[in-house]
Amino acid sequence: MKSQKLSRALQKGFTLIELIIVIVIIGILAAIAIPAYTNLASEARTGVLKGVAGSMASAAATNFAMKSGGLTAGVSVATCADALALVTKPTEVTLVSGSVALTNGVASGPCVLQHSGGSETHSVSILGAT
Repeated sequence: MKSQKLSRALQKGFTLIELIIVIVIIGILAAIAIPAYTNLASEARTGVLKGVAGSMASAAATNFAMKSGGLTAGVSVATCADALALVTKPTEVTLVSGSVALTNGVASGPCVLQHSGGSETHSVSILGAT
């Protein structure tokens, strides 16, 4: 009897079933977290595109107001690339397409931006002056 108590007191560590339960719990947590992370990365890329598009539209509108008001600080914006040049953008964002129409010296139209990390795109309407 004394030897049984002594041998139990000397045993240390986890049983096999305890280790299996821990591994199963880690597997379940990973199965839940990985899809959530993937969706989070996509939402982040979309957020970057929306931020750049908003900055681009704002800069083009401010530039249009300066140019229309006769201020010398305004620059000519006749293409989507001209409007994108008004802002500092992340290197991951590229201009995919844009069809700007000129009417009486006023350029307006949609520009499409894309994030290189995925397939996300975002369209923004710009207003420019030549």
